[in-house]
Amino acid sequence: MLNCFLDEHAGLKGARVLDLGCGTGVVGVLLALLNKDILVTCSDLSTAATICTIKNAQNNQVQGKVQVTNGYGASHFRDASFTHVLLNPPIRAGNEVVFQLIKGAARVLCPKGQLYMVVRVKQGGKRLAELAKEWFEFVERVGRKKGFLVYRLVK
Repeated sequence: MLNCFLDEHAGLKGARVLDLGCGTGVVGVLLALLNKDILVTCSDLSTAATICTIKNAQNNQVQGKVQVTNGYGASHFRDASFTHVLLNPPIRAGNEVVFQLIKGAARVLCPKGQLYMVVRVKQGGKRLAELAKEWFEFVERVGRKKGFLVYRLVK
């Protein structure tokens, strides 16, 4: 997913990117390392995950470029606060959780903002992208590798 994002947005400046469900912050911290002209917010429901993200940002000396928050999905962000959202949805948590994450991502994206989402083919990736059209104007597959699909969804 990160490679697809970087392929399309090399040299991106002034972007506000949300790594939604960041886990230990690998994607957000790496993105901040690779592009000094953006601000990354990493968010996860797990306190342990956000503590790891903070430590990873410090260890990689990008703590000034990475904000870390703890909360459920995108519920703690205001509308239209981000230009891009990156998401690896927890498919095994169930459709309700995944749909709330996608719907929340749509809410916090600016007009024409983009969600990059990676999903496993065997876990309903194609179907999930079709269902996401309820919240996004445009959905396209931008990558496929080893059983995973990457989608770009535009608000």
